[in-house]
Amino acid sequence: MSTTTPVDDLGWQTRGACRTQDLELFFSTRAADIRAAKAICGHACPVTQQCRTWVLSPSTPAIGFGVIAGMAAKTRQQIRLSHRAPRRRHQQPHRPGEKTLTPAQVDAIRGDTRSSYAVSRDYEIAASTVQRIRRGARLAAA
Repeated sequence: MSTTTPVDDLGWQTRGACRTQDLELFFSTRAADIRAAKAICGHACPVTQQCRTWVLSPSTPAIGFGVIAGMAAKTRQQIRLSHRAPRRRHQQPHRPGEKTLTPAQVDAIRGDTRSSYAVSRDYEIAASTVQRIRRGARLAAA
């Protein structure tokens, strides 16, 4: 049994109003042609919604020109970008049970000459955290 989503099943394309038009109209740079193409997609086309779903789908390669689903390339790009998950800076997950250090404690760890393991036991943090703090101090001094 095969299941297809509306995006995967492209049979709707044969019913598009653009099929009976000169396709150059949809890929023109002239303002009048762009307005006409948008009008055809927006008012006369029975499959505008399927077309929009398809063109905005993450699985569809971005098409950087032309009017598709009544939208110019710039509009499609803006919609795609607004639906993308925000980028986050890489952050190490906070380890359960590890406490947050004050700036004074961080300075003390940087100056402590004992092993990372010994310091980590005193501050109840992971030895790798002590190493990252010390590595950061060396980078800042360089």
